[in-house]
Amino acid sequence: MAKEAESREYKLVSGVFSPDEARQLLLSLIDYKISFHRRKILSHRELVGTADTFAEQRIVELERTKSDFEALVKQLVDTDTQLSINCDIDIKLMPK
Repeated sequence: MAKEAESREYKLVSGVFSPDEARQLLLSLIDYKISFHRRKILSHRELVGTADTFAEQRIVELERTKSDFEALVKQLVDTDTQLSINCDIDIKLMPK
């Protein structure tokens, strides 16, 4: 019988933010993730000598997300709109 993976959940972000607050919060997270993957690519090339295609693809996806979010916030700057943001982290402990 296979052992079921243990699961844990954490709330990373939960609240209502002005467009500027949301921009600061989410762009900081996105920029950090882009930086993380860039460092991972450099490390992978140095250690293995090949490209880390997963990290490269994630950077493309994150940059697209960043651009889309910046466009959304730009539209909301002079409005009376707030953003409700909820972000959960779901971790599954997987045996090798």
